[in-house]
Amino acid sequence: MRLLHDSHRAEYRSPFGALPLGKSLTLSLDVWDEDTEDGGWLTDAKLRVWREGRGEELLTLTPQILSENYRRFSVTMPPEEEPGLFWYYFMLQEASGSLLFYGNNAAHMGGVGEMNLSEPCSYQVTVYRPEVTPAWYRRAVCYQIFPDRFCRGDDWQDCQRRAAAADWLGSCRVVQQSWHDKPFYGYDDKGRVVRWPFFGGNLAGIRDKLLYLKSLGVTAVYLNPIFRATSNHKYDTADYRQIDPSFGTEEDFELLCAAAARLGIRIILDGVFSHTGEDSRYFNKFGNYPDLGAYQSEESLYYSWYKFKNYPEEYASWWGVSALPEVNEQDESYRRFMLGEDGVVRYWLRHGASGWRLDVADELPDAFIRDLRQAAKAEKPDSLILGEVWEDASNKRSYGDLRSYLLGGELDATMNYPFRDRALAYLMGEQRADDLAAALMSLKENYPPEHFAAALNLLGSHDTPRVLTVLSGAVEPADKIAAEYFTLTPEQRALAKSRLKLLALMQFAMRGVPHIYYGDEAGLAGFADPFNRAPYPWGDEDDELLDWYRRLSRLRGEYDLLVDGDFQPQALSPDVYACRRYWTDSDENHDENNIEEIWLVCNRLGEPQEAKVPLSAAFGWGIELLSGEETDVKGGLSRMLPPYGAEIWLFRSAAPQPIKLPRMAGVLCPVLALPTSEGGWVSSCRRFVDFLTLAGQKLWQVLPLNPVAESLSPYTPLSVFAGQEQLAAELLRCVDWSAEPSEEYFEFCRNNADWLDDYALFAAICEARAGLPWQRWPQAEREREDVPRLMAAYAEGMENCRRRQYLFRREWHTVKDYANKHGIRIIGDLPIYPAAAGADVWAHRDLFLLDEAGYPLLSAGVPPDYFAARGQNWGNPLYNWEAMRQDNYRWWRRRFELALEDFDYLRLDHFRSFAAFYAIPQGEDATQGCWLKGPGHGFFRSIERELGRLPLLAEDLGFLDREVYNLLRLAAYPGMAVYQFEPERIADAAYLSGRVLYSGTHDNQTLAGWLSARGGVPAVERERQVINELYQSQAPWVIIPLQDMFSLGDEARLNVPGQAEGNWRWQADWQQFKLTLAAEYQKMAKSAGR
Repeated sequence: MRLLHDSHRAEYRSPFGALPLGKSLTLSLDVWDEDTEDGGWLTDAKLRVWREGRGEELLTLTPQILSENYRRFSVTMPPEEEPGLFWYYFMLQEASGSLLFYGNNAAHMGGVGEMNLSEPCSYQVTVYRPEVTPAWYRRAVCYQIFPDRFCRGDDWQDCQRRAAAADWLGSCRVVQQSWHDKPFYGYDDKGRVVRWPFFGGNLAGIRDKLLYLKSLGVTAVYLNPIFRATSNHKYDTADYRQIDPSFGTEEDFELLCAAAARLGIRIILDGVFSHTGEDSRYFNKFGNYPDLGAYQSEESLYYSWYKFKNYPEEYASWWGVSALPEVNEQDESYRRFMLGEDGVVRYWLRHGASGWRLDVADELPDAFIRDLRQAAKAEKPDSLILGEVWEDASNKRSYGDLRSYLLGGELDATMNYPFRDRALAYLMGEQRADDLAAALMSLKENYPPEHFAAALNLLGSHDTPRVLTVLSGAVEPADKIAAEYFTLTPEQRALAKSRLKLLALMQFAMRGVPHIYYGDEAGLAGFADPFNRAPYPWGDEDDELLDWYRRLSRLRGEYDLLVDGDFQPQALSPDVYACRRYWTDSDENHDENNIEEIWLVCNRLGEPQEAKVPLSAAFGWGIELLSGEETDVKGGLSRMLPPYGAEIWLFRSAAPQPIKLPRMAGVLCPVLALPTSEGGWVSSCRRFVDFLTLAGQKLWQVLPLNPVAESLSPYTPLSVFAGQEQLAAELLRCVDWSAEPSEEYFEFCRNNADWLDDYALFAAICEARAGLPWQRWPQAEREREDVPRLMAAYAEGMENCRRRQYLFRREWHTVKDYANKHGIRIIGDLPIYPAAAGADVWAHRDLFLLDEAGYPLLSAGVPPDYFAARGQNWGNPLYNWEAMRQDNYRWWRRRFELALEDFDYLRLDHFRSFAAFYAIPQGEDATQGCWLKGPGHGFFRSIERELGRLPLLAEDLGFLDREVYNLLRLAAYPGMAVYQFEPERIADAAYLSGRVLYSGTHDNQTLAGWLSARGGVPAVERERQVINELYQSQAPWVIIPLQDMFSLGDEARLNVPGQAEGNWRWQADWQQFKLTLAAEYQKMAKSAGR
């Protein structure tokens, strides 16, 4: 007889995993008996259920005949009434009277079970009340900081002086003057720490490094305790209402939280609520505090907090450590102090924290955790309650009691030490890949989905040896001095780094929230406490590891599958672990027309290993996200993984299909560069279109047509929605508005009110304030305190602005229609960033990274490059992409909608910033900037889900990395190729096939100027030859700046990047538009099939 129940498969257990209240559960067991034909070998079949605190229940199984010797026995259990755990196994009685049992496997991992002749292991079912995890945390990358060891602020010595007290009793402080000293403890003969070393890290230092954290992709910082305490670790709290003086003040904490929030980073505090310090305001063993402590008198207000056995010397303490007296969490006075309306929990949330990590959650009663959660959510509904639990939190017992952490009403998330332990065991060869996969599936099965998705996946912490040291295989010396000065050999370090890169990739591909213990990303090593708490190695980081962590963070931020996708771990062989991230059919991201999955495959060995990925037949194309390699995957994928190597593949049913560009030629010419005509700029545009028609051109690319600031740069627009004021004002002078405005005008105002009213009000105030930047306007205007009143006060100016914008849009559309009728398509240009002093930033401050006064906290630019040796600081504010993501990029979607009304195609400026953008700190030059994660492919998917396929051209110039190339491939927009940058690639048909080819751009020298600088053949003669070669190339589109068409030198250059003066002023002359020139270009275009 054969029996089978697999708790991971829907035919045996449905639904899978933890069971929400209100849902029924169907359980099935398959039975085969090839020796019996009539099916009468069983006389009874039951499901045995055991509920904690309620006992046993036997349920009868109903048989279903599937074949002559094959039966399926099933039962559907009604919904459970209360959250809790129950366990089950199957009981079968044979005709002979003997009993057979089928239960969980001996490893208690779920999945396929085992048949037994005696009572077996049971399967677990977690019944829970569904709750929502804070959205900000679910998408987070969390960074843990041990405050004394992260970074010294400029005020660190003042902080240390304030923390010192000459007459203090008890353990003493030792301030390490050198940041690079080794951490140590000074012990007495009883093993108690009597000398605490302090290195001077503080809150100001953390604030100074927020941009570094942002560059790592960090969005949440978990601080080890920061409240006043004697030790350097601060788990011996002395005053819950005071920041430890060595770290700063309450004001410093508020400044840190505010500065972090402006960068999209949340602060999580470490709450030590199961014990205090003996040297505290509450216990006051040494009399260091003015309050009457519990140790000093039974009359103390705090006496009832503690558990005295033989007053005052004998009392309960955490794990017997007398320096950490336990508290009675059920004491009403203690609960009011911690959980009351002005209690500790709510107080610090009110002052900027976003959540609490509960130290030693096992020591806290469930009732206390529930009330703490209620207090936190009452103060800040999206606050986080994270529990320190070292085991499977679904079935954890502490002091004999089964805990209810995950059943609803307690923890939002737990620290995932089980992931750490199993992943390390796999990498170190202590367990096989199938052991790791089974352990992770067990967590997925036991945890409610919300909790599995919110598990804090850590590799190390202040309580564990440094992960690099663990992965090196080094054994900690018994002698503390030897351990203090131990260093990894080059061979050990190289091996550990290879393993850490593999482990970190597994961590970032795992369901849940990745956690980085400060310094792991920089290569810190060390055995257990205190050696795992060395100062961060500023200036001596391991750049290879640092770059790796940044790549992983960007990878997770780029692909929603790695955040929200379901998770399935697998073993492809004993040494090759894989995990699959996928959308379920019910997920809103699931697309039946283009199914996608991400697979990670890992080789733990120091020799190559084959990996065969068991793909569904639905997949036809894949791209390896670390290398960019593409392949056809029909029939599956087989790879040879290098030693300690991994690959992470995105698979889709089909490869992204690029926008098809018919073979054409065109000209790049800003509208303002056209000569003036008697009929104004509209007449000039028509005349230019006529010339393009004669020249055989099918494309006209313009620069941005938005209002500009004094610099005249079209890439610093005062509004990305409004039309060019200079052109609009010209039209207004020619129109008689004495008559009643038309219905068409009113319709324009209604349809564009979402941006037009803001811009009109901005323009009216700006005019009244003589062009003063909005950051310097009076408060009511600067802060938009009463918009209806402002609109009434500036009604006349607003109306003039609306009329200008209406006329501009109306007349531009006549130009576009005229061009289209002549077979010419207009390519618009979307500048990536608006001006800091412009209307968009004023009206939508929440969508940009700004300081308190509204100035850019970080400004846009590029690092040192071909154009500028010290880089470029453009001064534009950067987007708050996380805020934009909250409403599916509505602001950007509106930009595209309007632009698509004005143009046939759109050049998307600075495309690489959608993968990662360069951020320059306020007051610094471009050499001090760093790269931050952009919105990635999710941005374009979100926009195109609403607007359909976008006719975009990607300006993919500048410093490009693998993430940019992957984004360009997945978005499948045509990129750019510029002859002046890569003249040798003009013959590379494969490279040019999906690109628009330019002789130069608005930022380049003219072609004649560039050729002159290179010498050789006379510039004009060689220039025409180059243009003909461009026309004959395999690029679908070739676009030539008008200056190159006219063979002009660098005196006609439009812009010199990095140069503030003299740009954007060149204007053509009608005498240059010769018929012979048009005929020559028509001939070239016709010859090239354009």
